[in-house]
Amino acid sequence: MPAHAKYMSGNCENGYGIYTYPSGNKYIGQHKNGHQHGKGVFYWADGNIYDGQWKNDYATGIGSYIYSNGDKYVGEWKNELKHGQGTMNWADGSQYEGAWSDDKKHGLGTNTYTSGDTYTGQWQNNLKHGYGLYT
Repeated sequence: MPAHAKYMSGNCENGYGIYTYPSGNKYIGQHKNGHQHGKGVFYWADGNIYDGQWKNDYATGIGSYIYSNGDKYVGEWKNELKHGQGTMNWADGSQYEGAWSDDKKHGLGTNTYTSGDTYTGQWQNNLKHGYGLYT
C-alpha cells in the first residue's frame, strides 16, 4: 500500500477499486498504472463530489462537480479545469451555459442572472467580450 493511502480495496493498480486517503477524501472507480483513470467518483472530505472521467489522476473528459455550497457544474473538463462546453448552476439560481477555457467563461455562452435576465454573447476570461444580446 502506498504511504499516502489510508485504505485500498479492489484493484487500485489496473482495475476497479476504492482508495481512501488520510484526509478522508475517497476515490471509487477505475485505475490504470496506479492512477485514477477511466470512470470514477471522487468524494472530498469537505463535501465536494466529482463524478466523471479521469486521466492520470486528473478530471479530464465529461463529468459533473457538485460543490458543498450547492453549486453544480456539468460538462467538459481538462486537467481539473472546466474546459469545453458545460453548464454551471450556482446555488443562488444564476446559470451559465456555454464555452469554458481554463475554468473561465470563454467563447459563446448564455448567462442567466438571479433576476431572470439573460446575456448571450462572447466571453473572454470570465468577462463579456464583443457584442451580445441582453433579454
